[in-house]
Amino acid sequence: MLRRLSQSSSQGLEEFMNEVVVISRLQHRNLVRLLGCCIEREENMLVYEFMPNRSLDAYLFGSGQEKFLDWSNRAIIIEGTGRGLLLLHRDSRLRIIHRDLKASNILLDEYLNPKISDFGMARIFGGNQDQASTNRVVGT
Repeated sequence: MLRRLSQSSSQGLEEFMNEVVVISRLQHRNLVRLLGCCIEREENMLVYEFMPNRSLDAYLFGSGQEKFLDWSNRAIIIEGTGRGLLLLHRDSRLRIIHRDLKASNILLDEYLNPKISDFGMARIFGGNQDQASTNRVVGT
């Protein structure tokens, strides 16, 4: 799966590089795997593992797709997303706050297992920090 930073995006090179650093340091079954990246002139692209069922928002907000998400599948998606967040917030050697978690940033594999993606706005904290302040509002 290819993610390309558009020319009109408010995400700059700093956020793009932050995403590369964050996702390349982490591995978990509920986090998308970064396979590679390209930073050449004005082209900034990330290459993720292929996710055949696209993102959760396609099922929640797409026309007629919600019928595929029965309560069993929804429970799998909720639990897997929670596991990914638990790793980011508590169980990883890095403490990471995603700051832009939404349905379009939850990708679904062939079995509808969720994988959190888009770490451009993520913030890394020190291992002993349990709070921090930021200077600007980000995410959705």
